[in-house]
Amino acid sequence: MREPIFDGSCVKIMAEWKRGLISVLFFFVGLVGVHLLADSHAKNMMEVLIAHPSPDLYANNYGFQYMAYWYMHGSMWLFILLVLSFLTYTLSGKAGKKDVTRRSTTRLRRSDAASGVCTALESKMKLLPRLFKDSSEIPESDFIVHDDGIRISVIYPDGNRQSISWNELSVIEVQTYESWGMDVWFILKSNSHEISFPLGSNGDKAVIENLKKLPGFVIKGMNSIEKQTFTCWKHTSSL
Repeated sequence: MREPIFDGSCVKIMAEWKRGLISVLFFFVGLVGVHLLADSHAKNMMEVLIAHPSPDLYANNYGFQYMAYWYMHGSMWLFILLVLSFLTYTLSGKAGKKDVTRRSTTRLRRSDAASGVCTALESKMKLLPRLFKDSSEIPESDFIVHDDGIRISVIYPDGNRQSISWNELSVIEVQTYESWGMDVWFILKSNSHEISFPLGSNGDKAVIENLKKLPGFVIKGMNSIEKQTFTCWKHTSSL
């Protein structure tokens, strides 16, 4: 039975609220800055008016001088703050979009592209190619996976090639991670070795379709957003 897909809609809404809150806070911090400027202006004017009072009695008042500053400069400062708040909202959205929504949106897209195949493959972190210490910087499409009917082969971005034959295939697992890079991996194991490739690899659709034909293959881990292991298939009889 297929597990429900986590579409991340709540995460997206929370991200929008967070961006809006940051912009509002930025705007109010700016207002505090303008208040301090108006306060400083009013105090300076009062020092002058104490020595040389104005014929206009209203002008000899701190509140009048404070409001006078807002009247003369408030529109300009409000415009600047609104523009800067909008830029803050826009830039924070661009900077945080990948970190907040990439997992849910790409996982949904990947699951559709893979025709509902198991999208998270569990294995120990040491099973992944140790060369790629920062896998988030390597596109999944740099991995090439191919099935010639006898062996499933994976060519890694560094040129290293690993393969496993269908006859020796014993376990298929899915591993998911909390990272925002390549967070879904397929692990194909035999009794002596194993190979791994991330979901989204070049050519993975055809391989995944063939994996689905294995008897007893079960889709798991579609809604996982943390580090977990899922066993999708175990060898129990000859293929």
